[in-house]
Amino acid sequence: MGESLNNADKNNVGLFKQIKTFFGQHKYIPALAVVYILFHAFFENLFTVVLVKPFLSYLETSFLNDVIFVALTVLAIIYIRKVIDNHPLSLFYKRITDLFVFVIILIWSYYRFHSDAWIYTPFYLCDTCKYIDFIPVLSLSYFIKKKSLPLEKESPLQVAQKGFCFDSPLSKSDPDLLNRENLVRQVCERIQNTANIDVSFAIGVTSEWGNGKTSFLNLIERHLDKNKRVIIHYNPWLNSDRKSATLSFFDEMSSALKVYDSSLSNDILKYAKMLIDSSGGKYSNLLNACLSLDATPTLRERFEEINDAIKRTKLQIVVFIDDLDRLYDSEILEVLRLIRNSANFSNTIFIVAYDRNYLVAALKKVNEYHPYAYLEKIFQLELPLPQFERHVLVDILQNKLSPYLSDEDKQEFERCLSISIKQDIFIHRSFNLHKIKTIRDLNRLINSFLVSYDSLKGDVVLSDLLNVELLRIKYPGVYALLADNKDKFLNRVSGSEGPYLVLTKHKPDGSQEGDRNQEGDRNSSKTELEIYLEKHFCEAGLVDTKIQDAITYVYSVFPEKEIYSEDEPVEPKSICHPISINRYFHYQLLGFELSETVFSEYRVKSQNEFKEKIEKWIIEGKSTDVGRYLEGITSYINKDDYEKIMFIMFYVAVLAMKDLFYSAQGFYNDNILSKLNFDQVKSLYSDNESDFKLFVQKLFMEQSFPYDYPSNLIIYILNKENRPFALSEKELRDIQLLYFTQYASKTKEVNIRFWLLYSRCLYKINKKDDSMLSIYNEARKINREAAERLPESYIKMCIARKEDMYSLRKKRITEVWGDYESFNAYISSLDESEVTGLAEFKIFCNEYNRDAAPYIPFDFITLDIKDVSLFES
Repeated sequence: MGESLNNADKNNVGLFKQIKTFFGQHKYIPALAVVYILFHAFFENLFTVVLVKPFLSYLETSFLNDVIFVALTVLAIIYIRKVIDNHPLSLFYKRITDLFVFVIILIWSYYRFHSDAWIYTPFYLCDTCKYIDFIPVLSLSYFIKKKSLPLEKESPLQVAQKGFCFDSPLSKSDPDLLNRENLVRQVCERIQNTANIDVSFAIGVTSEWGNGKTSFLNLIERHLDKNKRVIIHYNPWLNSDRKSATLSFFDEMSSALKVYDSSLSNDILKYAKMLIDSSGGKYSNLLNACLSLDATPTLRERFEEINDAIKRTKLQIVVFIDDLDRLYDSEILEVLRLIRNSANFSNTIFIVAYDRNYLVAALKKVNEYHPYAYLEKIFQLELPLPQFERHVLVDILQNKLSPYLSDEDKQEFERCLSISIKQDIFIHRSFNLHKIKTIRDLNRLINSFLVSYDSLKGDVVLSDLLNVELLRIKYPGVYALLADNKDKFLNRVSGSEGPYLVLTKHKPDGSQEGDRNQEGDRNSSKTELEIYLEKHFCEAGLVDTKIQDAITYVYSVFPEKEIYSEDEPVEPKSICHPISINRYFHYQLLGFELSETVFSEYRVKSQNEFKEKIEKWIIEGKSTDVGRYLEGITSYINKDDYEKIMFIMFYVAVLAMKDLFYSAQGFYNDNILSKLNFDQVKSLYSDNESDFKLFVQKLFMEQSFPYDYPSNLIIYILNKENRPFALSEKELRDIQLLYFTQYASKTKEVNIRFWLLYSRCLYKINKKDDSMLSIYNEARKINREAAERLPESYIKMCIARKEDMYSLRKKRITEVWGDYESFNAYISSLDESEVTGLAEFKIFCNEYNRDAAPYIPFDFITLDIKDVSLFES
């Protein structure tokens, strides 16, 4: 976007050149990759015959093998790091090595999780891990850095204050803070006493997202007796499709049972493959039926064999399935089919965690017939998680936040929490703890609060900051509305107790609330925010039933004026005080807002420095403030400063149109035209209007390809009546012609922009006026020259489309060529062997000319006409 590249861009360009040179000198590398992809089955079979069957297939699972593999892996990691750290590799070859290691990991990932070419031997101590997994461990060890953060030299509190609060489930040793352990023990006792020689048993653990379902599953596993019991963890959301989901489940089951019965493990994998093959459609099923006429077991027979084998092991299989509500509708149905049919083995317990409402909604999309009954058929027991008591949340919040707070804020925090515990409703200057429903809400609040608190400590009211951050995570759309439209939705009240902000009331006649000193009932009229949300609740990320809930919560952030008195006026640091409200929202200045001080600092630098910085700001998403600050400039240091600002304004406007943030960043033509008014800046030019005119002419003529913004601005100027502008109409039209001429010479295709620039040259030209006739004729000439140079794209843009009907743009053709016969002569002069689609275009023209209809149907095969309807006739 800019005229120069920053250092990172230069390094990337240099790296790309080096990689290009490397592959240019080693062309066999991509060639070998292509050959392997095309004939991978051959190479897999070769690898199997040469290495797998005669050697690797004899690798067995044992404790001793585990020890040897771990020891060799650790020694290899140490050796790899020592070699890499000491070897004088160039930066380029280190990057090439990075690429090579990354390719190895990709290959391993494919054959480990997405290919059934081989079966991998699992570790004895952890059957979910395979011996083949030493490959990614060794590969990733390459990226281990020598230097790491010396956390051991810092206190635990210092370390904690530098990080975020993780939303992680209970581990094997974490305490049960939600007091669910008694329920878990009851469930585990029932599981351990449940056995059925015929079918499985499914338990659904249900609650909304963030209520601790994963932790509950971990607690169950923690309390289960592992004797004669096989634990399987199945994560269906890690799989990309139905087939991989099925294979993944039975792969986990096979691995878990291999140490007890290797033949059973192999039978399970064969059964899984048969399941996948049987899902290939009716023809595949017919073929499988034909093949089953021999001694090959059928799918049902294979199932019975596995079922009998499981009975003989006398093992109870417990399958944990978490995050079922992460899946798409069809994937959910597939997992439920696994539970109900494909994996309905004896003495098997499925424990599945999900949000019931989510599953019911998903099932309705797939099958509207009784989704609730369908779930009841799958799960013999649904166990909704019990709600935890409020003091549990208070304890967790206090333990996690207190170490970060100053001594003064710790006391305020304890006061707020004590009020929240005692009161059933929110009262002023307390924390609205009632809105926190889950542990996830709590963790998100803590993370959001700490980001704000780090920069606002001592300058805010703690309860206000907690409440506004809770508003941000619970109702982010409403938070954004208040942040961006404070003047619209909040009203400043002046009284003897001091100024403060309240929600602006909406009057029935449409006028906003006036003097807020008068007594008023909150329920006598709705607020402006409430009126807006009722009309635009979707934009605010709400459903209509949650509008009042959100409004009620906003009142906890901006309460009514009656709560303030002479004895307790609004604190100057409160969010309700006009001088302090911005700090509660503008802590995000580091994220997407631009400091006016920083902008002013770069404004006085050179034009190139200023331009490069503006480009960076726009990439960072600060285009709104860039446009606003440029728009607000009304005074200039000198003439050079003024001209620099005008070039920068054009540059930003060009980027705005190019990157489609024009409507968002507040940059308007009228503002630029007001700045290009000689009366406003004549003192900078010593009243010399000729010098000013030369600058304006230079400003327009030095614009760069593809000329969208300046061309559009000229049309805007020509539309203005009584415009006080430095350049005449003839001069502006000459510049417009210059844009079209330069664009036509540089473009590689005739497209919509080409025709727009051409049309703007002819805009409101009176062809009888000799002064403008030359512009008209020159534009037509350039147009025809482009047609000769770029015939394929030119003929496509002569077609108009309306849905599935097409027409020939004869008005445009006649305008350029004078008459249709001249255009037809141009078409006839083209060589069909050199212009793709020309023959098809001629056929279309003949059919269109024979038909009197404005649009005709036509089946274009050769010509790609997908863009032709974007430009009106």
